[in-house]
Amino acid sequence: LFVGQYIVGFVSYLYPQTAIERRVALGPFHRFYGLAVYGTGMAAAAVGLQEKATFLQVFGKKEVYSPYIRLPAVTELLLVATVMLVLWHYAQPVSAGRRQAVQYTAVGTTDEEAATLQ
Repeated sequence: LFVGQYIVGFVSYLYPQTAIERRVALGPFHRFYGLAVYGTGMAAAAVGLQEKATFLQVFGKKEVYSPYIRLPAVTELLLVATVMLVLWHYAQPVSAGRRQAVQYTAVGTTDEEAATLQ
């Protein structure tokens, strides 16, 4: 997912011959897949922390309520809170009256050319 997101973003947004209409059309997909990559990366981090805690319990003979087991659990809760705040920031519900129009312009276009694209 990350490599695909990087390639599509590079070709769509940094390649100068890409039409502005195509950039606008790919914007929502680019945003969704960016959030998907972020979410799966954070999920992988949470699974790794849980796996470390499990291995400490099984092979390290640590008690269930020891600080070695509580630290990954608290870190996972903070990780989940961070992910939820980031996702809320990018996907918060917007009422119809508060939605702002987004204006996309290509680099190097004048205001008159940008007005014709609207």
